[in-house]
Amino acid sequence: MPHDAAHERFSRPRGLGVRCMTKAPRTVVSGARWAHEFGSALFAATTELGQQPSDRVAVIVSVASLDRVLEMLLRHFFVATSGASTEECDFLLSKPPLPPIGAAGVRVRLAKCLNLLSKQEANALSFAIDWRNHFAHEPVPSPLTEQVAQGLVDRLPEHVRDIMNLAMDQVPDMKSTGPRDIFIRACIALHATILIRADVRFGEDVPGERPD
Repeated sequence: MPHDAAHERFSRPRGLGVRCMTKAPRTVVSGARWAHEFGSALFAATTELGQQPSDRVAVIVSVASLDRVLEMLLRHFFVATSGASTEECDFLLSKPPLPPIGAAGVRVRLAKCLNLLSKQEANALSFAIDWRNHFAHEPVPSPLTEQVAQGLVDRLPEHVRDIMNLAMDQVPDMKSTGPRDIFIRACIALHATILIRADVRFGEDVPGERPD
C-alpha cells in the first residue's frame, strides 16, 4: 500500500474515548491498537515488491508520516481556536511552493510553543527529522546504526514507549530488533501519540473529524 494511501486510510484513530494524554492504561492500549493498524500499513509501504527497504527509504517514509500528522494537528488547532478556513490553513501549511509553516522542524517548534507537544515529544520528533534530512540530502548517507535507533527510543516519553512496546507485541513485522525496524516502530508510536492528542484536544471541535 503506498504511503499516502496508508496515511489516508488511518488518518484518524478509531474508537479512542480518551480524555487525557497520560500513561493511563486505556490511552496506551488504544494508542497501541491504532499503531498496530498504521504500523502494518507503514511496514507494507516500506517493503513494496517484497523487498527489504533501504535505510534511506525506511527513514524518509517513516518521518514523512510524522510530518503529515503534525500538519493535521496544527490544522485542528487553527480551526478549533479561531475558526480558520480550509483556505487559510492551506496557505499556512501546504500551499506550494513554500508555505510559511511547511517545514517539519518549524511545525514541531510551533506545536511545542502552542502546548500541543511536550518538550520530550518535540525533542524526539526533532531527532527523527534531523535523521530524515540526513538521509534525504546526503548523496551517501551514514548507515542507520543501533546507536541512532536507540537514540530515538531514548528520547521517547514513557507513554510513547509503552505504545511502541504494546504495538510490537501485536504486529509480527514489528518484532525485529534491527535498527531500521526499531526506528520505524518509534515513529509509528510517535504518530499514534499525536493522533491521540488531536482527538483529545480537538475531536469534538473539528467538523467531520470525529472517529466513527
